[in-house]
Amino acid sequence: MKWGALIGWGIVVYAIGTLVWIGLTIWGLDAAPGAQAAVYAAVAFTALVAGRSLGFSSWKDVFPYSLAWTVVSIALDALYTVPLYGWNMYHDPLAWTFYSIVLFVPLLSPSLRPSREMPRVD
Repeated sequence: MKWGALIGWGIVVYAIGTLVWIGLTIWGLDAAPGAQAAVYAAVAFTALVAGRSLGFSSWKDVFPYSLAWTVVSIALDALYTVPLYGWNMYHDPLAWTFYSIVLFVPLLSPSLRPSREMPRVD
């Protein structure tokens, strides 16, 4: 188990999503069409990079990490978001979409890794 990747990437994925959202809010774009999609795209990209960084060849090896990253995101929301918006934020489907992206997108990373096999020359 790569402990640094287990916790560290969870924090990074959450931080990227939060920073994109805060940036959109600061510039008054949080209600713009596509704002939430931009956050999801940033989180998906970061989660995919995190999954690829593990170097595993099976989604089954990535799953414990993506599950831990999801738990880290939920815990960080409890620490930072709940004091501002209350526990009702967990009733928001947007939050669960965020968590779903963090859980499932990294599982795609092994299938997106380039093959290390040399091509056959006939």
